[in-house]
Amino acid sequence: MKILVAHSPLEEAASLDDADVLAQVRAVAEAATRLGHYVEVRPWPDVALTPGASNAPGPFPDVAADLVVNLVESIQGSARHVHHIPDILVRHGLPCTGSPARALERSTSKLLAKADLTGAGLPTPVWLDHQGRGNEVFPGTYIVKSVWEHASHGLDADNVLAVIGPEELMAAMRERQRNPGGEWFAEAYVPGREFNLALLANPDADETSVQVLAPAEIRFLDFPADQPQVVGFRAKWLEQSFEYQNTVRELEFPKQDAPLLAELSALALECWRVFGLEGYARVDFRVDRKGRPWIIDVNANPCLSPDAGFQAALSASGLTFDTALGRIFRAAMVQLEVP
Repeated sequence: MKILVAHSPLEEAASLDDADVLAQVRAVAEAATRLGHYVEVRPWPDVALTPGASNAPGPFPDVAADLVVNLVESIQGSARHVHHIPDILVRHGLPCTGSPARALERSTSKLLAKADLTGAGLPTPVWLDHQGRGNEVFPGTYIVKSVWEHASHGLDADNVLAVIGPEELMAAMRERQRNPGGEWFAEAYVPGREFNLALLANPDADETSVQVLAPAEIRFLDFPADQPQVVGFRAKWLEQSFEYQNTVRELEFPKQDAPLLAELSALALECWRVFGLEGYARVDFRVDRKGRPWIIDVNANPCLSPDAGFQAALSASGLTFDTALGRIFRAAMVQLEVP
């Protein structure tokens, strides 16, 4: 097949998380080439995101690709509109990898995700948005997050606030509203353990169309007792920081964790079903000190870089990246009933 790898357009002053998309592009392009495909790489062009406009120009009018690998994680530095990408591609006859538009929108917006998780009866921490809507409980400890941005955008330990009432949270959200990241909200901070469960489409299987990969726990080593344990921007991107060097991924577990891991796996599968995810995804959990899991993020386009959690989960599951990419490609073609 002819594969087009479409990625986020990068500005000269791209942030560390935006620039990381190039590592994903290289990994995908090299694997697709090993699989025998012809590969072309393009940034998403500067065209209007108008999925419903039939007369709008196509994003790649000079490319006759069989499949587009959608690595567009942001447009003009924001993830607010990336869910339009699949609709635009399909409308112009370009099938693409990953989840469809609705799943991307409902998972990228953490508030829409909260609504879907709550509606499905799945456990997620209580929250409050910048307009005072939510199911919050006070007093309590909350973490303030960007609604639309991922990759720990604007997130660090000082986002965790112990508050008496909603006024303090609303003020914190208003303060951050002036910074990049757009809309903000707050959810209850859950002290305890943190887990990531990656999922991979399994289009060739007879019994199940998705596989939950080996779980990973994020461990916070030697954090001071008064420092919140969060995977913030420093922990993800600043290699010389204490947080980066002391936040590690664990892929081996004692036998007593087996019931908890089974529960997390079942919840991850429910998220796949509720959100209508396709191709690949990741669900992040916190587990409180009573052993109760809470869903804190549903990521429909997790990072595919060689050093990211998705590839680590593949290795721990006995799968190569080439094998996984082949499954992602076939899942995209199956969804469009392409033989």
